[in-house]
Parts: sequence; structure tokens; C-alpha cells
Amino acid sequence: MLKEIRSDAFKSHGQIRPAISFHNGLNVCKGPDDYPNSIGKSNFLMALDFAFGGSDYIEKLDDVIRHVGHHEIQFAFEFDGVLHYFSRPTANKDIVYICNSNYEKIGDPITLSAYTQWLKEKYLIKNSLTYRGIVSRYFRVYGRENGDETLPLRSGKGEPLSTSIISVLKLFDLYGAIERNIEEEKIASEKKSAFSKAQDYEYIPKITKAQYKDNLKRIEELKQRKEEMAEKAGRNLLELDSEKAAAMAKLKGDLKTFKRQRARYYSQLDSVRKNKDIDASSIQNDFSALQEFFPNAEINVERLEQIEAFHKDLTTILKNDFKETEAKIWNLINLINIQIENIEKEIDSIEKADGLSKVVLEEYAKIEKEITALEDQNKKYDLNATLIEEHKKKTDELTKNQLTQEETLEEKLNSEMARLNSLIFGENKNSPAIHFESTKSYTFSTFDDHGTGTNYKGLIMFDVACLKLTELPHLIHDSFLFKNIGKDTIRKIIEIYRDAGYQIFISIDNVNNYHQETQKIINRNVVIELSPGGNELYGQKW
Repeated sequence: MLKEIRSDAFKSHGQIRPAISFHNGLNVCKGPDDYPNSIGKSNFLMALDFAFGGSDYIEKLDDVIRHVGHHEIQFAFEFDGVLHYFSRPTANKDIVYICNSNYEKIGDPITLSAYTQWLKEKYLIKNSLTYRGIVSRYFRVYGRENGDETLPLRSGKGEPLSTSIISVLKLFDLYGAIERNIEEEKIASEKKSAFSKAQDYEYIPKITKAQYKDNLKRIEELKQRKEEMAEKAGRNLLELDSEKAAAMAKLKGDLKTFKRQRARYYSQLDSVRKNKDIDASSIQNDFSALQEFFPNAEINVERLEQIEAFHKDLTTILKNDFKETEAKIWNLINLINIQIENIEKEIDSIEKADGLSKVVLEEYAKIEKEITALEDQNKKYDLNATLIEEHKKKTDELTKNQLTQEETLEEKLNSEMARLNSLIFGENKNSPAIHFESTKSYTFSTFDDHGTGTNYKGLIMFDVACLKLTELPHLIHDSFLFKNIGKDTIRKIIEIYRDAGYQIFISIDNVNNYHQETQKIINRNVVIELSPGGNELYGQKW
């Protein structure tokens, strides 16, 4: 349990307050009788929430930081006779320091999440909710926006009622029975949503019911056109699906291309053959006769023979080049012949018959493509309808099973609130009651009595019922809950707090207006008393 809390910011008449000690049962922050507001009662309860891992002390009390400055809240817990000391700075609400008994920090800070998990373990909570998920909605402090007396399940302003309901089902360990339904409904919803978004981004065709019917009509017209083409081109045309028809048209085109290429290579081959037969025999390589005709000329026979040798070498090279080119062309022709043969085989295997022209095949492929596209649109329409229906089915299953669990929760809460109410008023007074109307709504009221005081009394009874029936370890109730409740009722509520067996922290003022017995209980359990004139929580008023 929480054993104490202190801060250098908590002052009385200019002096730092000593540590404020707590005990099991009722712990009271008492205000004056004639000056109930702006002395720090709610701020003190917010500081308790801060010690229990909340952050509203920083997020909702910005005036404190403006007037007091950043400071540290220091506190200690006792579990199994062992004291654990901590310090949490307002300047960094996401960390907590472990301290010794003098609140001297030991080592590096731990994260806030690690700290609250430690609290959950120390309070022996097995519930699936986090520690803060369990306690936060039952710390009803002015400014935390969870004090609506008609919506006791809500943890804060703006929380959807459906979220509130699920959280309380979890607190009462009733969530497991619908967890599978919730997951299945979530998956079905995500599938439906993903499909819808894909349609919005035009990744998937989106059509109306009217378009769906028009598509069916158009498909029938196209199929009739296919029948007519089959009558003209041969019944085997009907055996072609759109992909095969398109493939056939492409193959026919490829076949023509390869045949044209082969003809060009044959033409090149003829040219090479004509040019490769070079004859160098006309070149005279016996130059000695030249000296007979030109005896006085200086003829360099050796030079002429060298030129002749070069011509022979060149002729040899050219012949070799032509042979190599001829071989390459033949290789290309052979490759093309293989391609032509393969294409002709593919065509034969698809069409099963001769005589299908490229024009016919292209038109047939166009028709099949349009049919496929229209059928795909209609299939997507049918799939969308299936996803919608599946989501509705899962939603209905979830609703049915969740309502069953809500009936169980309703019975538990109403029975306990009736028991508590009887302690206050006896057996003949209507007790507050909760009624779940759906998975997203509920009502909370006292039959035939909708007065403000009655409503707040109902809210208090609801919290105490949760305290008794679940692993909820403590409550915090601010003074605004008590202001409109009658003295007799307050007396019984204070007695219930006292005898609850759990730590309950309250702030209250105008105590002298209550019955003597009520005053005695409150005064015996006061842990801090605040008043104006320097005894405010921070020793000042602003």
C-alpha cells in the first residue's frame, strides 16, 4: 500500500511539510468549513494519482508549475513489511527514480511503464489490463473529466462508450469469453475496409448493382458474338479462351516476323557466296619476262614479288572472312528455323486447326478480354458483398456474445450496489442500477430518483462495488462527489469507506456540518488538513 508522500513544494506557513503518512482503509484530506475552495485538496489527490503512475498532475495542473516551478513528488510503498522509496520529477513525467529511505536517488531512473508494471505485480493483480487501465477510471478527482455521475464507466472526456464497456468487462474478467469474437470481427472489418480502400484508389474495379446487371447483359452479348465467329471460322475457335486467343494472335505475328527475317538472311547469304570466289590467277607472279621486254629498265623484281605476296595474303583473308560470315548467317538461319518450327507447333497445339487468320484471332481475343474484364468486375462486386456479409455475421456473433457477458456484468454490479444501498437506506430504497442497452451504450441511474445527490451517491456505490468485486486495489474520491449528498447518506458512505478493507483516499470539507459520528470517523482518518492563510497545500494561494 501507499505509505507516505512528500515534496519540497508542499509547504505550510513557509515551511516544507513533513512526509504525509497513510494507512489501510480511509485516508482523508480535510478542508475547512468556511473556505472550501482553492486550497489544494484536488491538487493533493492529483499528487496521489501522480504517485500511482498518472500524469494529470502535470498535464492538467499547469498553474502549479507556473507558480511553484518544477519539483519532485517523493513517495513510499509498503509490501510484505518492506518499504520501497521513489521520486518522480515533474520535469520528466516518464521516469521514476528508486531511492533510499532519505529519498536519495539510487542509480539510473526506470521508465514509468516499468514502474506501473512493478505496482501491478506488487498488488498481485493478474488481470489483463495494465495497472493504470485498472485504477485510472476510479480516481475521480476534479479536472480528470471522469466524474460524470451518469457515465461511471468512462475514464475521461471523449472516451467512446464501447471502449469503456470493454475495459470494465476486462476488469471483471469477462473479456476472455468474447476475445475471439472481437478478433474475428476486427479481421473481417479490416478485410472489408482494405477492399473498400483498394476500390477507392482504383486498384480494384468498383461498380454499382446497376452496372453489375449491365455487365451480365453485355457478357451475354459478347458470348453470342463468339458463337457467330465460331460458325464462320470453325467451331474449334470456341475452344480458345482469351489468353489463348491473345497468344495465338501474337504467335501469328511472330511467325511472320521470323519468316521475313529469314528471307533477309537468305538474301545476304547469296551476296556472300557471290563475293567469296575471288580469283588471283590473273596476277602474274613471274616477273622475269618483264626484263626481256624492258632490258634497259631498272625493274625491282623483288619489290614486285613482295606486292604480289601481299595480294595473295589479302585474298586468303577475304576468303576466310566470307566463309566465317557465311557460317554465321547459316547459324542465324538455323536458329530462326528452330523458332519458326516451335511457333508453328505452338499454334498447332492451340488452334487444332488451320485457317484462323490473325484478324479473326485478334477480334476473338478482344472479345474474350472484354468478357474477362466484365466478369472480373462482377466477381469483385460479389467478393465485396461476401466481405460485407461476413463482417455482418462476425459483428452479430460478437454482439450476441458480448451482450451475454454484459448481462453477467450487469447482474454482478446491480446485486452488489443493491447490497451497499441497503446498508445506507435499508431494504425499501431503490438502489442505483446499470443497464447495458447494446455493446456501445448503457444507462446508469436510480429508479424514480434522478436528483443530483442521488446520482453522485450512485457513482460512489458503483466504485465501491467494483472495489469489492474485482482486483481494483484502491479508490480516490474528490470532494465534489459529496457536496449534494444528504448528511445521513454521507454518514453511511463514510462508514462503508472505513470498513472497506482497502485504501480509499478522499478530500472533504465542511465536516462540521455532518453528524457527530461522521465527524469522528473523518477526523480519526485525516492525513492532511488544509486551510487558507498559508496552510494551503503549497503554502500559498494564487
